Amino acid sequence: MAKFYKKACDLAPNEGFASFACYNTGVTYDYGKDGFKQSRKEAARYYKLACDNEKEPNYISCYNLGLLYYDGEGVRQDMAETKYLYSLACDNDIKEACYNLGIAFEQERNLLKAKEYKQKACKLGISQACNL
Repeated sequence: MAKFYKKACDLAPNEGFASFACYNTGVTYDYGKDGFKQSRKEAARYYKLACDNEKEPNYISCYNLGLLYYDGEGVRQDMAETKYLYSLACDNDIKEACYNLGIAFEQERNLLKAKEYKQKACKLGISQACNL
């Protein structure tokens, strides 16, 4: 199945249906599944295609890409890009992105922003974010 997702994404990355296909291809490369060799660089490429999809962005892909930027895996480490991608995902109710964005602001000592994003993560269901 993974080969079909990759083909769909490669053929028409800006079509709405391709967002899901690009996301799945990114996950396949990220974890080295279904006969694909693990490659964080390829994972980042496919997550970006899914995140940037003009018709139907995949915000979980934005979050996953943010994780790669945070760790500097497959891409150059970039905290500004990490926060931007987490923000895109959080604005679309990806709870993990809200929580991680809160932690990022906490690390920067911006406690007001940290509290704001952790409260949103709490409302979305991340219990450890509720312990401010």
